[in-house]
Amino acid sequence: VSLPIEKLSKDDQSYVRTIPERLSAKARVEPVDAGDDRVTLGGAGAIPQQTLQRLKGATVFVRASTGLLETSGSGFLLAKRQDTAYLVTNAHVVALPSLTPLRVECVFHSGTKAEQSVPATIVILDEDNDLAILEVELDTLPEPVDIDTKVEVGETLPVFILGFPFGDALRTNQRH
Repeated sequence: VSLPIEKLSKDDQSYVRTIPERLSAKARVEPVDAGDDRVTLGGAGAIPQQTLQRLKGATVFVRASTGLLETSGSGFLLAKRQDTAYLVTNAHVVALPSLTPLRVECVFHSGTKAEQSVPATIVILDEDNDLAILEVELDTLPEPVDIDTKVEVGETLPVFILGFPFGDALRTNQRH
């Protein structure tokens, strides 16, 4: 794991270093008893509109380039402190072999009138687990994804997918 985060305060360094562990702890699946009658998000298989808008706000389009080589993927806002945000993405999106400086940017509210593109810095790169933590600065940050909520996984639980798996391929205009 690469940790080029010396520029952060000691408190921020400690906080950022806990994000990969917190993510991997959430990846543990605990089965739900088949007789459990808890309702999934939205009750009828849909995410409530307010929740969906909050999740979409925390989902960003990540683009990395070295000049000739360009990649893209999804990122998710996990934490914010004032105007600084920490996002998680896949390491393969931002770990490009380069002879020129790597440029990483995150697009918030992609494809909307509120779209905003900001430069990002890689603060943690863990290629073994295909994770990267990015830092961005923006004065109007959306609410982060709540990674501390425990979700019990069970048979027939609906799965909702957010992000940009095809990058620019699905773009319908000049926005992302």
